[in-house]
Amino acid sequence: MKFFRAKAFPSVSRKGWCVLFQHPFQTDKNGQKYPIVKRYLCDEQEEVDVLVEELNELLRIEEYWTSTVKGRAKARYDQRVVNAFYDEVDEPDTPTVNKSPDAYQISLIGEAQSGKTSIVRAVFGIHPAREKFPIRFRKANYDAVYEMTHSAAYEARVSFQPRQEVYENLEKSLIESALVYANGGTDYDLAFALVHGNPELHFEALFGEVPYGPRYFTEQASTAKSTKRVFQYVESIKSIASAILEESKEVTEDFEQLFLQKAECRQLIETLLTCIERSFKEKCDFTWSYGIDDWPQFAFISTESRAHYFTALHRLTTEAEKADGASCYPLITSIHATIPSVKEQLIVIQDSRRGTSLYDQVKEADHIIYTHDASREIKIDTLKHLIAYGYGNKLQLLFTHAERLQGERYAEERAKKHRLSAAIQRCIQREEQVVATQLSYYLTAADVDLVSNLNRSDEDDHKLSEMVYVNQARTAQTQVGAELNPIYLSILAPPIITQAINHLHSSLPDDSDKTFHEELTSQLATALYYGFVTQPSGWSTSYHSATDRQRTFQAVATSLFSAVQAYVSDEVTSKDMKEWIAVQRTKGEEWGYYVKRFLQTKMNKEFERGLYYVVKHAVESHGGIFIH
Repeated sequence: MKFFRAKAFPSVSRKGWCVLFQHPFQTDKNGQKYPIVKRYLCDEQEEVDVLVEELNELLRIEEYWTSTVKGRAKARYDQRVVNAFYDEVDEPDTPTVNKSPDAYQISLIGEAQSGKTSIVRAVFGIHPAREKFPIRFRKANYDAVYEMTHSAAYEARVSFQPRQEVYENLEKSLIESALVYANGGTDYDLAFALVHGNPELHFEALFGEVPYGPRYFTEQASTAKSTKRVFQYVESIKSIASAILEESKEVTEDFEQLFLQKAECRQLIETLLTCIERSFKEKCDFTWSYGIDDWPQFAFISTESRAHYFTALHRLTTEAEKADGASCYPLITSIHATIPSVKEQLIVIQDSRRGTSLYDQVKEADHIIYTHDASREIKIDTLKHLIAYGYGNKLQLLFTHAERLQGERYAEERAKKHRLSAAIQRCIQREEQVVATQLSYYLTAADVDLVSNLNRSDEDDHKLSEMVYVNQARTAQTQVGAELNPIYLSILAPPIITQAINHLHSSLPDDSDKTFHEELTSQLATALYYGFVTQPSGWSTSYHSATDRQRTFQAVATSLFSAVQAYVSDEVTSKDMKEWIAVQRTKGEEWGYYVKRFLQTKMNKEFERGLYYVVKHAVESHGGIFIH
């Protein structure tokens, strides 16, 4: 029988005590038994010994190693011990940032460094030099909501990755670097793999950088504390990898498993996590909320001082400390910031970057701003999907960095706008005729705004802000006309549905890291919108305009996507969830094969018949007429 024992130690993040122990009946994500868990226990040192003894008693008595006897444990042991052992979390009273229901919501869509952050600063009146917020980097991958408020307080709520997610990313980084060394790599190869091998972790920002050259590892010339710390981690990984190689004489298929099972590996990961916790503790301007594992869940700030507000947020989100390995920004998952305003119409700007699907980013938006660097090629697929979701009427194209269009041909703004219009038309002409017709309506030169010299002066910011407000007023206007009913022949729907599904099978992404369910729904709904919804056989009246037709199509599109999303979820993924999860766990080249085979099994003739009625209901709910 395995022996378990808990060890107490002071909390790094706050005043109090934690325990570390191997859990007797839990498993980690890989199915390994007895994972090491960390739990916050109590505030006072006087209580630690008694509580640890009770926890050790729970770890000794096997009949308590199931959640079904938690009630008996509560009657015998301290509530804090029971919570630590059975992972029962008491939700703390956490302050939240309240979102105004009357605010006008803008969603920002676009590539990195296309000017989204500049729009936020311009609309909220944030000076880019004096008030360095928001801070966004290519590697920063968090969702942000910036909200105007009529209150006097500046508030922000910053959420962080859970401890288990960070733990798994650290495991991945250590394994990658250990494999490099085990396969004949040098010390520098190991260090480079550790620091740069896992882009999801940003090791160099959390712990420190290494010089871009192998010289340091022979002369040890660097004096930076963070670099010396990284060198210590390198030595620990070498030691663990060497011990495994001595036992097995070569790199075997179970090297990864053997590496993770080593007590030295788990100890190294806990050391790295403690290092991160210390960097959190240094950000003392915030009120912190912690989980049962003593890991920060979120940080909250509320102040009436504008200077204090922006300074505190800059310290938390900045990359300035990257060289010494004390940054927190790689672990941020979301920021909700509110800024007082005297404007009558409040605005909320949403900038989503953390794996959120395109539909989820825009589904509650009153206005969508698509930013694009004028010097780059236009990516038409995103715009095509937005129109298919029913958001064409809310779309504003904002081309930024117009100053990068060099040469005498683009000296005047009119010439630059003409160049962009020609680029848009080239992209549209590559699409099928039915798609090109829709794109041409929404992506005309009249709906394209051009911006130069972002954040160069207050005047430029004022122009950018006015541009957003003018387009906000334009999209907020609703035109009420006579009811217009599109007429469809029901016999044309089944072959289009079959064609859409066949195209889906041939164009599935080959990357298992994609949010596949959203990708599946998006492709299917987009094909049905352009192939069927926008191609009626007639109309209920001949007295209508192109604008009336597009308004009708967009209304149908909004309902169609939601209905297709629910139908695909119910019939494909949710109905056979265990089988779907098994397919999703497939790695490498086999992933695409198993996914296609799974979908071909589920998307059969019965699925097509059901999808026909989904399309029919979405069309008829907005006045469409099906003729049999």
